[in-house]
Amino acid sequence: MAATDCIERIAGLLALDEGAAGSLLARFSAAMSAELLERGSVAIRGLGSFRISYSPPLREASESGWVYTAPSNAVLHSRRAGRDQTRDLLRTRLQMDESNLKRTSRAMHKAFSGALDRNEAIILPGFGRFTAEAHGHAVFRLEPGLLQIINSDYQDLPSIGMATPLKQRRFASLAGVAALALVCFAAGFFTVRSAMVPDLPRLPAGVFPPQEQQLPVPQPAPVSAVVPDEVLLDEGEFTIVLATFTRRMTAEREQVRFDSAGVKAVVWPARQDGRDYWRLRTGRYRFRSEAVEAMRGLPQRIAGGAYIQKVIKRVVSHGEKEL
Repeated sequence: MAATDCIERIAGLLALDEGAAGSLLARFSAAMSAELLERGSVAIRGLGSFRISYSPPLREASESGWVYTAPSNAVLHSRRAGRDQTRDLLRTRLQMDESNLKRTSRAMHKAFSGALDRNEAIILPGFGRFTAEAHGHAVFRLEPGLLQIINSDYQDLPSIGMATPLKQRRFASLAGVAALALVCFAAGFFTVRSAMVPDLPRLPAGVFPPQEQQLPVPQPAPVSAVVPDEVLLDEGEFTIVLATFTRRMTAEREQVRFDSAGVKAVVWPARQDGRDYWRLRTGRYRFRSEAVEAMRGLPQRIAGGAYIQKVIKRVVSHGEKEL
């Protein structure tokens, strides 16, 4: 079935011409795109739910060692909406008055669910499309341009290769085995030689004056020095935030990637509204102008998602643990 069938059904349910119905569908699709980019998810009754899913860097083995691929985002679709945001989008993003909300949302639900139940194609301009498949279920495909925007932070990031010196470790193991065999051979050789040497004639025992035994003087135990806390960031200073993550493990993985790219990144934990998250930061600057100048020197693929943060609370560390 043609994708225009959905527009025709919306036009019939709302008593609109096909041009007005197509314009309504395009504006609603743009509202879905904006909601997905701002909130990370959107749910529409009749279409299902769409949410952004983060895929961390993958480690793949190669002949020269390990290769870490760049992270990426994908949009997952489920036919179960869970909740319906149709009215909210019509009200807040399309500025539709209350008198038409119920009627329009009901018409869209009927048009969307009817098309998917009949395995018909649906085109949501700028958001994606449902394509009819032979097995009887329409498959959703995200608009390529929208996918590029979702992955703008990771665009053009190259894969990072980390050499694993397997051959060196193998040679080192062989060298260790050879050294151990040499030591065992030498020990056996001198043991046999000592057994073959004839007894030497005994020399007369000499008389020697007894010497006073020198008792070791106990040395005082070294007192471990207390390492003062190191101030990493002071109140009023500035730093560059490279990225923010909701999982510490993900932040630490990305820290390795930034370090490999020549940018010294530090995990900076934070808490807001009862939720923990972790930022990757770099640099310590007294003035904002210094941070701006340093940010200009970052690679374009890194500086694109970075921003300058003013420190409102002193950050110290003890050893390697940041408090």
